[in-house]
Amino acid sequence: KHEYTLLKFEYDGRYMTAATLRPETVFGQTNLWVDPEEEYVVAKVGDEEWILSEEAAEKLKYQKDDIEVIDTIKGEEMIGGYATAPAIHRDIIILPASFTDPDVGTGIVTSVPSDAPYDWIALKDIRENEELLEKYDLKDKIEDVEPISIIDSDEWGINPAEKIIDKMGIESQDEEEKLEEATQKIYKAGFHTGTMLDTCGEYEGMRVQQAK
Repeated sequence: KHEYTLLKFEYDGRYMTAATLRPETVFGQTNLWVDPEEEYVVAKVGDEEWILSEEAAEKLKYQKDDIEVIDTIKGEEMIGGYATAPAIHRDIIILPASFTDPDVGTGIVTSVPSDAPYDWIALKDIRENEELLEKYDLKDKIEDVEPISIIDSDEWGINPAEKIIDKMGIESQDEEEKLEEATQKIYKAGFHTGTMLDTCGEYEGMRVQQAK
């Protein structure tokens, strides 16, 4: 059983939503991932409008009474735009990715490339994809997207995602089995032996278990 934390990103008078299993990593957020091919829905939740996958909206109805789908928005319409990330209150760019799944979380993923192998490799894939950079006019914008060190663990030190990807020889975001294995190793090491760095505000020096 997984317990997700729902994060809300202010976007164009609405909120893009992303679910995370690791709320303590919000300090390392650099961008959001959406599937360009996916049609997301806009759901009215109380006084707010949330953007999420249709599947996520359906699941949310079991937890909240006042959910009403009022509109749809295509993933590609949001790419290249910016949303304000919670906790860090910084505008982060919305980028395309193939690994997002409408049935997992909200179908929108917040990216922490320092500590999440999927995020690091997806960023690398985009940088090397001239066609994609041109299609969404991302060439200049993506230069500012750099991993932010947030956790130091015994086994992997800081910025573990890049290290484990090199060690395991992972070359693209299509290598799902390897990426899943890498993710579990990093998360386990971070959770059990990790300490929050000075990029994490009031949580600096705290054990990851406590910060989470």
